[in-house]
Amino acid sequence: MGPFRWTLQAKSVYEEYQPMLRILQLFGVAPFVVRDRKPEKTWLHTLFFLLHSSCLLYCLYDSKVNDTFNRASTYTLTALTYDALGIAGSVYTVIVHARYLLRSRQCIRMWRKLSEVSEELSGVAGNVYRRKTRCLLKTAAVILALLAFVIATVNLQTNRSRLTATFWVVWYLPLLQRCLTGLSFGLYCSELRRKYAIANGILAEDVARLSPERVRVLRRIHFLGYEGCRDLDTIHGPQFFYVFVSSFVNATLDMCNIIRLFGSTDPSSIVRFKSAVYWTSAQAVEIFGIVFSGVRLRREVQRMRLLMHECLILIDDQHSRLKLELESFSLQLLHCQFNFTAAGFFSIDCALLIQFGVAVISNTLFFVQMDKLKKRG
Repeated sequence: MGPFRWTLQAKSVYEEYQPMLRILQLFGVAPFVVRDRKPEKTWLHTLFFLLHSSCLLYCLYDSKVNDTFNRASTYTLTALTYDALGIAGSVYTVIVHARYLLRSRQCIRMWRKLSEVSEELSGVAGNVYRRKTRCLLKTAAVILALLAFVIATVNLQTNRSRLTATFWVVWYLPLLQRCLTGLSFGLYCSELRRKYAIANGILAEDVARLSPERVRVLRRIHFLGYEGCRDLDTIHGPQFFYVFVSSFVNATLDMCNIIRLFGSTDPSSIVRFKSAVYWTSAQAVEIFGIVFSGVRLRREVQRMRLLMHECLILIDDQHSRLKLELESFSLQLLHCQFNFTAAGFFSIDCALLIQFGVAVISNTLFFVQMDKLKKRG
C-alpha cells in the first residue's frame, strides 16, 4: 500500500478540489489512484519498438547484395523507414509531455490553495531546472553550429560540391547530438539524485520525531519528489526501454559493419567503415549516460518510497497539523510529477525528434549521392 493510498483516505481535505481531481484522474495521472502500469502508453511504445526493430533487422539483408550501389540504396531506404517511425514515436511523446506541462499549471493552483507556504516555494525548483535545461540546449546549439561551420569549411575547401559538403554536415551532426543527449540526461538525473539523497537523509535520521517544521524543510529541499520517480517506473520505463534497445541494436549493427568492412580498400567501404566507427562511439556514450544515471536515480527512488511509507505509518491521527502538512506535500508532489516530466523529458524528446529528422535528411542526401554515382558508373 503506497503513501498516496493513505492520502486518498483523507477525503475531507480534498472535497473542495474534487472537480479538479476528477479531471486529473480522467487523464490517468492523479496519484490518488494507485496504478502499477500504464497499458495505453506501454503498448504504443512497444509497437513503435517492434516496428523500428523489424526495419533494423531488415538491414542485415544488405550484406547479401553483391552490387555496392544497390546495397547502399537498400540500406538507406531502410534507414529512412525506421527514422520515419522514430519521428512518429517522438512526436507522440512530445505531445504527451506538452500536455503534462499544461496540467502542471492546474496542479500548482490546487497546491497554492492548500499550502500555507506556497508563495515562497512555488516554482522555485521548476524554474531552476528549466534554466538549466535552456542553458544546456543553448550550449548544445552553439557546439553544433560550430561543428557544422568547421565541417562545411573543410569540405568546401577539399570538394567544390555543395551537396557533398551539406551531406557531411548533416551526417556528423547527429553523432554529437546523441552524445549530448546521453550526457545531458546523465547530468540531469545526477542532480535530481542528489536532491533525493538529501531528502532521504532527513527522513532517515529519525522518522518518529518528524515535526511540521521538519516536513517544511523536507518540502523546501525535496521539491522534485516521490511522484517523479514513480513516473519513471510507470510512464517512462517503456520509453527508456525503447531508446536503450534501439541504440543497442544500432550499435550492434555498426559493430558488425566494422568487423565486415575492416581492411577493405573500396572507397565506399572505407566511408561506411568510418561512419560505423563514429556511430558506435556516439551510441555507446548515449547508452552509458542513460543506463548509468537511470540506475543510480532509481535506487534513491526506491529508498524514498520506503521512507515515505514508513513516515505515513508512524503518524498518529492526533497529529492533525503534521497530517495537513504531509497532505499538502502530497499535492506538491503531484505538481512535481508534471514539472519533472516537462523540465527533463520534454527537452530529451525534442532532442530525439531533431535527431530522427536530421537522420532523414542525411540519409536522403546519401541516397541522392549514391544514385548519381550509379548513373555515372
